[in-house]
Amino acid sequence: MSGIEEFLEELAALTAKHGILIEGCGCCCSPYLERTGADHKNLPIRFGLTYVPKTGRYALDAE
Repeated sequence: MSGIEEFLEELAALTAKHGILIEGCGCCCSPYLERTGADHKNLPIRFGLTYVPKTGRYALDAE
């Protein structure tokens, strides 16, 4: 599990900093972004989160 705990700590810090978390669909586990906080109704803000190895970045599907 080398690096996993550190990754999760950094991911938690990013979630706290930006108020956005990564969730997964209950039926297909597709990742999506969701805002955190009591004033949000836990509705996804963008579907289609994908890591693109060629660019080394994450991308979102077009709306």
